Amino acid sequence: MALISYRTLSVSCRGAADEPWSIEPGPVPNEIRAALRDPVPALPRRREPRRRSSGLRRFCEPFADLLCDAVPPRRRVGQIPRSVLRPLWTLLLAERAADRRGRCGPGGEIGAVEVAGLIHRARRQPDFAERAASAHPDFWDIVDDIRAALILDDRVHDARAHLAAAAATGQCPHWLLDHLAASVAGLSAADPKAADLFVMLVARHRPVARTALEMLDRLADRPETRMHVAGLIDRLAEDVRTRAFAAVPERGPADPLALEAAVRDLAALKLSAGRTVHAGAAFGALEADLRALLAGRFLAGTAERIAGLVPTDRTDLRHPDVARLRVALAALARSRRLFKALGTLPVFERALASVSEDAVCRLAGLAAGIGGLPAEERPAARAVIEDALGALHLVTPPQAFRRAAERVLPAQS
Repeated sequence: MALISYRTLSVSCRGAADEPWSIEPGPVPNEIRAALRDPVPALPRRREPRRRSSGLRRFCEPFADLLCDAVPPRRRVGQIPRSVLRPLWTLLLAERAADRRGRCGPGGEIGAVEVAGLIHRARRQPDFAERAASAHPDFWDIVDDIRAALILDDRVHDARAHLAAAAATGQCPHWLLDHLAASVAGLSAADPKAADLFVMLVARHRPVARTALEMLDRLADRPETRMHVAGLIDRLAEDVRTRAFAAVPERGPADPLALEAAVRDLAALKLSAGRTVHAGAAFGALEADLRALLAGRFLAGTAERIAGLVPTDRTDLRHPDVARLRVALAALARSRRLFKALGTLPVFERALASVSEDAVCRLAGLAAGIGGLPAEERPAARAVIEDALGALHLVTPPQAFRRAAERVLPAQS
C-alpha cells in the first residue's frame, strides 16, 4: 500500500525541520522576573553538519544503514561488510577511467541507478564474478541485498520523511503507523526479504530512531509483520556480537575500545528496543555470549600478555619493558567496567587476584636472587623491580598493594 504523501503533513512542521537553525520558544512572560533581572535569551540550536560528500559515500548512500565493519561468521540478511564492496568500487573506478565521457565520468553523480547498472554489468563479466566469489563466498548474496535495497530506495525515503515529520511534531499519529504496517505487510506478501530490508533501513536510520521504535511496536502487534521485527532484532544483536568477537581475536591483542563500544551498544539496545517482541531472547543470548567472551578469551589473552611482560629472569631485568606492562595493566583495570555492566564482576576480581599474585611471586623471586648479580647491575635491577611493582598499583587495591610491597621490597634489602 502506498504511503500518504509527505506533502499532506503540516507545512509548518516541514518548514521547521528544513531550517538549519531553530529557536526554542521563549519563557512565558513574568512581570516579577522581568523586574528582578533581564530575561535569559533562548539559545539557538544548530543541526549537526553533514559529512563531506565523496564518490564512495554517494555509492554507499542507498544502503549505508546496512553496512558493518567486520565480516560476520554467520551473515544475516541485510549485513553488508564494507570490505566486500571493494571489488564493485574498484570496477566502477576502472570504468570511469576507461570512459571519461561515460555515465560516471570524473565528478559525475553516482546514484542508485548507476549502482544498479554496475551490478548488472558485473554479473555479465565471468572473470569478475569468479574472482569476487572466490574472495568472499557470500559476495553475490550480499550484492543481491544491495540490489533489493536499491529497489526499495523510494519507499524508504518516503517512510523516513514521514517519521522525521512525526518526530518534529513530537508525536507519531496512528494513521502513519497503520500505513507503515500495511506497507510492510504488502512487501512481506510479495517478497519477505524485501520487507526485512525495508524495516532495517527505516529503523536503523538515526534521525528517526525514536519514532521508528513506535513503528516496531505496531509491526509487532500484527501477525503478518511480526517476523520482520524479529529479523531486525536478530540483525542488531548479530552486529554487536560480530564487533565484540572481532575486538577480541583468538590470536593477537584485544581492542579494548571496540569491546567497550560493543558492551555500550548492548546496553543501549536493551534500553531502547528491549521491550519489543523477541528482543528478550535475542539480547539475552547476546549478553551471554559477551559474558563468555570476557570471562574466557579476553581474560585469558590479557593475563597471558601481562605474564609475558612481567620480569622473570636476568635477561628481563637487563631489557625491561615496564611501559608496555603499564599499558596492559591499565587495559585490564579499565575492563572492570565491562564486567560490572554485564553483572560478572566477581569473575574479574578473581582473575585480577590471580594475575597480581603471579606477578608478585615473580618479582619476589627476582628480588630474592638479586644478590647473585654483579655489583654494577644490582642498582638497575632493583629499579626495574620497583618500577614493575609500582605498575601493579594500577590494578591492585591499596591494602593488597601494601602486602605485595612487603613481600617484594624486604627481600631486596
